[in-house]
Amino acid sequence: MPTSNHISNPLKAFNPIKALKLAYMGYLILAFIIGLAVLVFVALLGHSSANVAGFFNIFGQIIADDYIRHITYFSFLQAGLSTFVAILIAIPVARFLYRRQFWGKSYLLKLFILAFIMPTMVSVFGIIAVHGRQGIFNDFYSLFGFERVTYLYGLTGILLAHIFINMPFSARIFLSELDNIPAEYWRLSKQLGLSEWQIFKQIEWPIMRLSLPSLASLLFILHFTSFATVLTLGGGPSATTLEVAIYQSLKFDFDLAKGASLAILQLSFCLLFSLFLHRFSTQINLLHSIGLGNARPKPHGKTSYIADTLVIFIIIIALILPLSSVFYNALAQTDFSVFGRVILWRAVNNSLILSLCAAGFATFLALSLLLSKRALADHKISNIGYHLFSSVGNVILIVPSLVFGMGLFLLLRPYFNIFEYGLHIILVINALMALPYMLKTLSPAIENMAKQHSKLSRALGISRLDRWRIIDWPTLRKPLAHSVALAATISFGDFGVIALFGNDQTITLPMLLYQSIGDYRSADGAVIACILVILAFGLYTLIDRIIGGRHAKA
Repeated sequence: MPTSNHISNPLKAFNPIKALKLAYMGYLILAFIIGLAVLVFVALLGHSSANVAGFFNIFGQIIADDYIRHITYFSFLQAGLSTFVAILIAIPVARFLYRRQFWGKSYLLKLFILAFIMPTMVSVFGIIAVHGRQGIFNDFYSLFGFERVTYLYGLTGILLAHIFINMPFSARIFLSELDNIPAEYWRLSKQLGLSEWQIFKQIEWPIMRLSLPSLASLLFILHFTSFATVLTLGGGPSATTLEVAIYQSLKFDFDLAKGASLAILQLSFCLLFSLFLHRFSTQINLLHSIGLGNARPKPHGKTSYIADTLVIFIIIIALILPLSSVFYNALAQTDFSVFGRVILWRAVNNSLILSLCAAGFATFLALSLLLSKRALADHKISNIGYHLFSSVGNVILIVPSLVFGMGLFLLLRPYFNIFEYGLHIILVINALMALPYMLKTLSPAIENMAKQHSKLSRALGISRLDRWRIIDWPTLRKPLAHSVALAATISFGDFGVIALFGNDQTITLPMLLYQSIGDYRSADGAVIACILVILAFGLYTLIDRIIGGRHAKA
């Protein structure tokens, strides 16, 4: 029956004229993003040592070149180990947070978010303050007459930093899964007298493993493309990744062919990872609201007590010590001459302008794409653009920011001095890097809103402007505030692209902190790291409060 077909397939065939009229802005942005990605790839391919005709020779270099083979192996090794250890620790941490109720639990969960959105260079500084030669652990060893030891730089330091950043994020994801366990399960487990191991095996683990493939794939991509952490804590050529090698080939060797070849190699790996991530994709939302109470029976017994004590110890060592060390080192300083340096305030100014402009541009891109998709859905028009409007973020995830920067450098270098426009290029790349997060956060909210209000809006003849003012803005305000705040904070702490294009005029706070660490100016570094944390957290809170408001709809 016609009616039945209409219901089962609500989107009509492609009508190009009508589609362009309804979603012209979305199509323009789609063309801009995909076109830019293609141009970057062509620029890299054109400058690579293999050139266009010998594209597959790039992969042959892995076998032929010992150096490329080593950094490729180490890139996979550190990413795999970081992902495995972060998830391995996150599982008991999530179980502890789920089954125990205690004062300060809500603040600890907020601290988990802070660790994820904190600028990477601050995380690195905190790790050095705890595990470095002059760090807390070595100070403790020296009290008992032991010599100070150096174990931080290399694979160990990279793992410690990645665990600090991504273990709390992983624990929150697992905790959100555990929060969905029905109360009936716990009543039944109590009646059956299940042990803690049986509860984990039969109830908790089957729920937690639902998000495991998607989470592991995402973490692997983040670790594989990690730049600031490896650059600072790698310790030398033996602990170099593809991302760092690309930076070194352009910044120090100025070997464009080698840098382009390495960029294409990394781009190819990221494409494979993203396909794997898409295959196992599930909704992962950092901003998921987690209930602080649940029906799980409180565990008893010596084993549970020992396990929970061990988890608390892990949280203190892995998370709280590095965070508190940042503030302690800043407050313990007697030399605050850094506040009198012009370059500090230039870095603060550049960081704030970049983060706010990048977040604004990313918001414009995200809303234009998603509202264009909604306009097509409202008029039951289906085409490739309709599906790409919300999934174009996956195209961006394939391209690491440093590779994007390398491609734009090669693309624009023949036409003007690219370093004079470094801030503009950084702004565009940071906005594009934040776009996938915004699309993931806003897409469910806009789709739910369309299901509830689209038919009524069309029936009442409400204009687009009035619909935005009366319906969209009050409903989207809260998720929009979270996504804009997250985009601004990510851009504020970014160190990847600024490392390529940064100079004394375009310097940002993360770059200034990196220089302080590299020059062993620990007093300046402590103060700059503290400023970075305060401004990043303040920026997130301020944007969230201004846009979200106190009475915005969730």
